[in-house]
Amino acid sequence: MILKTKISTKINPEVLTRKCTRAEHAVAVQAERDSRPYIPSNTGRLRSSGKVYGNTIVWNLPYAREMYFGHLHVDQDRKIAGFLTKQGWRSYSQKKKIRSERKFHYKTGGDQWFTKAKRANLTRWMKIAQRGINRG
Repeated sequence: MILKTKISTKINPEVLTRKCTRAEHAVAVQAERDSRPYIPSNTGRLRSSGKVYGNTIVWNLPYAREMYFGHLHVDQDRKIAGFLTKQGWRSYSQKKKIRSERKFHYKTGGDQWFTKAKRANLTRWMKIAQRGINRG
């Protein structure tokens, strides 16, 4: 016995695009939340600086990139990261920085926080995306 079926669907590209955009945003919001425990925290500023713009997460502090990759960047001429003043540590702002081999040692959290959160939560993020597309 041979059964033949024909399935025909019409997909409106604008609707699909809107649903995908909403799903991507929902995943980004959840990913930012799930990344927080993995972010190094001394004062909490870095953890709280995460913002979601569409499907992009931005941790917008001058030292966020350096902390994410876990290597200290130093002044290329002096080979130091900064200097101590009465107001605290300062950096030579106009000098080009280069990556040193010196790694950060974190009390809480660590480097590559998004990657660690993704490893722990990818299945949940995929479910959130699927729900976003189905509901959208």
